[in-house]
Amino acid sequence: MTKKALIVGISEYAPLQPNLASSLFEIEQWRDLLVDHYGFADKDIRLLAQRRATKQAILDRLMWLLGNAQDGDQLVFIYCGHGVRAHRRDSAGDLLDLQDEGLVAYPGGAADPLDVAIFDDDLSALYSSMAVPARALPTFILDCCYSGGMDFPEPELLRKSIILPVDLAHRNRSATEVVRFGLHVTRTSACTHPLILAASGERDLAIEVERADRPRSLFSCLAIAALRENPTLTYQELMATIVPLMQEVAQEPCLRGDAERKQGQFLK
Repeated sequence: MTKKALIVGISEYAPLQPNLASSLFEIEQWRDLLVDHYGFADKDIRLLAQRRATKQAILDRLMWLLGNAQDGDQLVFIYCGHGVRAHRRDSAGDLLDLQDEGLVAYPGGAADPLDVAIFDDDLSALYSSMAVPARALPTFILDCCYSGGMDFPEPELLRKSIILPVDLAHRNRSATEVVRFGLHVTRTSACTHPLILAASGERDLAIEVERADRPRSLFSCLAIAALRENPTLTYQELMATIVPLMQEVAQEPCLRGDAERKQGQFLK
């Protein structure tokens, strides 16, 4: 069984978006948690931070994380940075999605957060192209605004705003390969979706707070503390521990994915 992790932290967004004060500290805290309590080796953890965390670099490292996965592998993606929620349109102005959520990569001079965003559709296409086996154990921890809206639609579904005529829908139904966002996605019934631990609801902001005289992400701070105190918590027990502590600031983390895995021990 392999244990691999990709941990991304970005704090420098200005002037595109406000800078974040906690991201770089949080990714080190998550790394230390994985090494200290969950048996991950430093050599199997990759950190991407600041200007190295471009959109392409994140996608490339995700391919490293998910590539050649085997049953039982623990595959962890942790993101600390800005999230975005927006209506997306194609080059002709046609609506792609009613609302779409994404992770904002390092801007590098971009004029619009959408230009450097990795949307859930992009992640789904990449994930499906890697053919992760059903018994692998992928976990995505997304510490950003609107992360509860990040979803993994079935790879055969086309853009949400498009309704295919019945004849084309039938043809697509029997196809073995579809194209999404430039990626050729081979269908496989064995492919599973990651368990997503999101810091906020799909309309919620993820906030930073002062803890021990330093800025922290409220979600990461509480989640890491709870897991350090009791590393045997299940995913659902972790949520039950931190949700009540966050409700008074109107930030409600959520857990999405396979019901059986939700009942299992965190990263076990």
